[in-house]
Amino acid sequence: MAPHGEPSVPQGPKPLAVETQLPVVRTAAGKPGQWNSELNAPKPNTTYVVDNKFVYHTDSSGRVVKSEAVLDSTSGGVRNTHQQRTAGNRGGRNDRQPGDQGGHIYGTQYGGPDEDINITGMKAELNAVGTREYGKLEDIWKKAADAGTPVNVKIEFSYKGNSTRPAGYDIAYTINGQEFFRYLAN
Repeated sequence: MAPHGEPSVPQGPKPLAVETQLPVVRTAAGKPGQWNSELNAPKPNTTYVVDNKFVYHTDSSGRVVKSEAVLDSTSGGVRNTHQQRTAGNRGGRNDRQPGDQGGHIYGTQYGGPDEDINITGMKAELNAVGTREYGKLEDIWKKAADAGTPVNVKIEFSYKGNSTRPAGYDIAYTINGQEFFRYLAN
């Protein structure tokens, strides 16, 4: 109980500190029937903090150019099949390539948002079939998180021209103080 017999108000997690010169939008991911429209149409030159866990920085075109998160649990989440089918086609554009899938930046197994801000047009071979290079990284991150070891992940995205589909992912992640780096062409 709080002083004077008032019920105490539960406090949420401490706000995630973000270093940026961009405007910061703190918001929550949506769920079926209540998707977050703000995350489906990211504003240009803005930093988004989603669920106090996932950070996304956008460029002058509203594309995610940098993201960061601490993956510390695999509590699971929900999938938005519409977003996965349309990733890479934002704003009426058709930048998705034949054979692309909607690849999550941070998978729903970590509670990653299932809105546009967290899903890119990604070669199927990177995501879920064949070599699964991105999928294998997610497997490594999941194994560490399941063992109680937080994984710090930072990703920078490169684009060709004004395409909304990343040309590549420059990935840095840290597990138990050991840093790993990967570049994946898309």
